[in-house]
Amino acid sequence: KGILSRYKADNILSSCAIYPNDNLSAEQNYALDFVLKSQGNICIMTGGPGTGKTTVISEAVATVTKQGLSVKVIAPTGKAARRSKDSLHALRIDSIQTSTIHRFIGYGTRSEDEKEKQLEAAKNINLIIIDEFAMANMSIFEEFLENTDARNTKILIVGDADQLLSVEAGNLLYDLMRMGVPTVTLKQNHRSLSDIKKISGYINKQMTDETIAFLKDHTDPDGDVVFIDVAGKRASEVLDSVA
Repeated sequence: KGILSRYKADNILSSCAIYPNDNLSAEQNYALDFVLKSQGNICIMTGGPGTGKTTVISEAVATVTKQGLSVKVIAPTGKAARRSKDSLHALRIDSIQTSTIHRFIGYGTRSEDEKEKQLEAAKNINLIIIDEFAMANMSIFEEFLENTDARNTKILIVGDADQLLSVEAGNLLYDLMRMGVPTVTLKQNHRSLSDIKKISGYINKQMTDETIAFLKDHTDPDGDVVFIDVAGKRASEVLDSVA
């Protein structure tokens, strides 16, 4: 909490010009305005699958880069970073490099000099977007904050508070929201994946009987939600069925 207090500084992006975007819903336009104009230099955007988090990210990137400011997209894992890159590419945003949080703050560099250059570069990024943040752990996030410049950088934390928890200590996304970090929540689903929306609702509300009944009724391997009965099967058989 002490480190976070540094990010109550004036919003570095407050001068960005934002105009209503016909490609966004009213909720997404509000979220875009919020993430760029919210007080302080750290904020959160959360929402379930299909609510348009990546769409808002892409518009935020486009808006900020048009102002001549720098942007970086990072994620807790290599797989999540690649997924972020692919999602942005699908929206024709190819100018922004993505990496893991670890790589961004100098892990894996070949020398101390190279690490110092990497850390110095990190402090000069104007907007850092951390995607799939629910998977981040406390230690790496603390190290990340220690190596960014709260006077020069706005941090946008993006994730779904109901999925993909960290495998290590902490439930950071939930905790930061509870601590009062400015948060905007996307609720409107823009995908046709109604089955995913339905079962995620059952799971979030801890409706066990409804979840089991729903899964047992979904055995089509080409469906959005597929139930696989693993009873009596070897691990290799199960993996083959989902590969």
